[in-house]
Amino acid sequence: MLNKFRRFLQLMGLVLFIVLLIVLFAGLILANEQSVAVGFWGWTAVPMSLPFVLFLAFFIGAAVGLAGCLWMVFRLRMRNASLQRKLKRRDAELQKLRVSALRGLSS
Repeated sequence: MLNKFRRFLQLMGLVLFIVLLIVLFAGLILANEQSVAVGFWGWTAVPMSLPFVLFLAFFIGAAVGLAGCLWMVFRLRMRNASLQRKLKRRDAELQKLRVSALRGLSS
């Protein structure tokens, strides 16, 4: 019962945090109507509103971070599967050695 309540509180905290971020972002959009031109390695973008540029930078950073995490999870899962296969082979070999040792004792 306590775990369900704790989970509910965590979920409500997350929802509150997301709503707070949305309100702050909406306030940022309404308060800043400035246009900025972003330059990157000699390339200059068309002037866009500052909040849109900030949101775009946040979104691109989040996407790159998520892709990196997913790649790491994929690599770890592949390594785990490889180690599981190796463990099964060694368990089978160990079982064969036990059986052959018992046959040698009974003869």
